Amino acid sequence: MTLSQLMNFSFTMAEFWLIVYVIFMTIFVILIVSENREPASTLAWLLLFWFLPGVGFFLYIAIGRNWRLRSNKKIKASKKINKELQKILELPFKQENAVIKKLRKDTPDNRIDKIISLLKNNTDSLFTENNQITILQNGSEKFPRLIEDIKKAKHFIHLEYFIWQNDSLTKEITELLIKKKEEGVEVRLIVDPIGWFLFDKRFLSKLKLMKKMRKSGLEVLFFFNTLSPLRFTTLNYPLHRKIAIIDGKIGYTGGMNMGLEYLNGSKRFASWRDTHLRIEGEAVLALQAFFAQNWNQVTSSNKLFNLKYFPVKKLSSEKNNSQIINLIACGPDSEWDAIRQLFFLMVMQAKKNVYIQSPYFVPDSAFFEALKITALSGVDVRLMIAGRPDKKIPYWTAHTYFEGLLQAGVKIYHYKEGFLHTKTITMDSEVCTVGSSNLDIRSFQISHEINALIANKKIALELEQDFLNDLKKCRRFTLKDYAKIGRLKKLRNYFVKLLAPLL
Repeated sequence: MTLSQLMNFSFTMAEFWLIVYVIFMTIFVILIVSENREPASTLAWLLLFWFLPGVGFFLYIAIGRNWRLRSNKKIKASKKINKELQKILELPFKQENAVIKKLRKDTPDNRIDKIISLLKNNTDSLFTENNQITILQNGSEKFPRLIEDIKKAKHFIHLEYFIWQNDSLTKEITELLIKKKEEGVEVRLIVDPIGWFLFDKRFLSKLKLMKKMRKSGLEVLFFFNTLSPLRFTTLNYPLHRKIAIIDGKIGYTGGMNMGLEYLNGSKRFASWRDTHLRIEGEAVLALQAFFAQNWNQVTSSNKLFNLKYFPVKKLSSEKNNSQIINLIACGPDSEWDAIRQLFFLMVMQAKKNVYIQSPYFVPDSAFFEALKITALSGVDVRLMIAGRPDKKIPYWTAHTYFEGLLQAGVKIYHYKEGFLHTKTITMDSEVCTVGSSNLDIRSFQISHEINALIANKKIALELEQDFLNDLKKCRRFTLKDYAKIGRLKKLRNYFVKLLAPLL
C-alpha cells in the first residue's frame, strides 16, 4: 500500500468513526430528551457524552437510565399488593377519618389541611393516632433501647438497613439475633448491597458475616438482588431506609444505620450527631407494611401479608396515647416524589420559623427557590449542615447555593462538633418530620426513603429545642465567609455542581 493510499484509507476511517459518533449522539439525545428530565440533568448528561462518550455510555447504562419509569405490569402488581395490605389494615383505615378530624380540630390553621390532602393524594399514606413517640438523639440513646427491645421479642424481628457494618456493636446485635432465632423468634433482614460492602473495606469479613447469619437461620436478603448482573442497573437506586420492627408493636426509623460509627463517630469523627424515632402503637403497622412490600419485591413471596405480622386489633384498642403520625415511604418506583413534596410544602407554609438539619444540601431548583421565597417573606429560615464532611463533593456543591440563600435571609450553620447526620425539619413549633431523607437530589428522586410526619406540638417543640441546642456546637456561615472563598475553590465548587444532576 502506497503512502497516498494509506492517507486516503485513514481519512476514510476518520469519516467512518465520525458517522458512528453522530449516530451514537443522535440516539443518546433522543433517549435523554424522551425521558423528560430536569433541564439541568439533561444538559449534564449531554455534556458528559459530548466530552467523554465512552465513560458517559457506561455510566448511563449503569446509573443513568431512567429505569424508574413505571410499567403497566409494575403498576398492576403494586395495586394488588396495596389492596392486600388495605384488607389487613382495614380497621386503622376505617379509623383514619376520625384521626384526621381530630388533627384538624387540634390544628385549626388550614395549613394542616393542605398537608393532609397532599399525603392522601400522593401516597395515600395512613394517619394513625394511638402512638407513643420517643425521640432518640444519637446512638447512645438508640442502640441500648433497640437491643433491649430485641431481647424481649417473642414472635418476629424485621430489620431493614442501608449500611450494616462489621464491628463490635453489630457483632453483639448479630449474636443476639441468632440467639432469638434459636428461641423460635423469626428474624428477617433486608440490606442494601452497596451499603453492605462499599462502606466497609473488609469485603471477605462481610461475606463471612453474611454466611454466618444465613447458616444460623436468619433470613438475610439483598434488596433487589442487585448483585445479579441482570439487576446491575438497579445499583443507582439504593435502599436508604433504616427500619426495625419488633413483634409489630415497636418500631424504629430515622437516620442511623447499623454500626459503631453511629454510636461514637469511630475513627473518622470525634462524635456522631443523629436523630432516630422509637414508636409504639399503630404507626408500627405502617412500618411493617413497608417491610412486607420490600420483602415481596425481593422474593415475590406474599407470606408476610398475614395478620400474624399485623397485631391490628390489639394496637387499635389501645387508647392511652394520642400522638398522630404519618409514615411516608417513596422511591424511584413511586408515582410521586412524596417526601420532596412534603418538605416543599412545609417550607412554603411556614409563618414563623422553619428549622432544617441535613448532612448534605444539594436541592433541586424548586426547593432552592422555596427556601429563598420563605425567607424573603419574613420567616426565620435556618439551615444546619455538616461542618466536618464525610464526602467532599456534596460539601463543595452545597457552597454554590449559599450565596443566594444568604442574600435572601436564610441563616446557615456548620455543625463542628463531630459529624452531623440528622435529617429533620420543624415548622412553626407545630409539625415536624424525621427520617432517612437528606436534602439532596438523590434522596428526592433516586433512593428508597422513609420519613415520619409528626403532627404533635410537644414533639415538634422538643425537636425544635434540640435544634437550638445544636446551634451552640455550630459556626454560623455568613456572606463575609462566602466572600473569603478563593476563586479557584469557587470554580471547583461550580464545576462539581455540574455533576449533581448525575448523582
